[in-house]
Amino acid sequence: MFDYLYEWVRNVACYLVLVTAVMQVLPNKDYEKYIHFFTGLVLVLMLLTPILKIFGNEDIFSKIYNQDTYEEQMQQFRKMQEDILQTEKEQEEIEVGEIEID
Repeated sequence: MFDYLYEWVRNVACYLVLVTAVMQVLPNKDYEKYIHFFTGLVLVLMLLTPILKIFGNEDIFSKIYNQDTYEEQMQQFRKMQEDILQTEKEQEEIEVGEIEID
């Protein structure tokens, strides 16, 4: 139990040091708020890990990712992308055909 707690504290500390180093190295401060937001979300997930483990839900994120509905949605999304690309290609062919006047 204490080994897990020690490892968790060490991981959080290393993450915070890494985030601080990245924030100091940024050449342009325009994206700082977005990086803060993203790193904050990751930190929240890291802090929730022991709580989820206590309640037996430590695999909840992998379960969501591996659900069949997720796979189905990704397949639908890929099909929509292909349909859009095909429609755009057909539209370009039509426009090119209209330009060619003999």
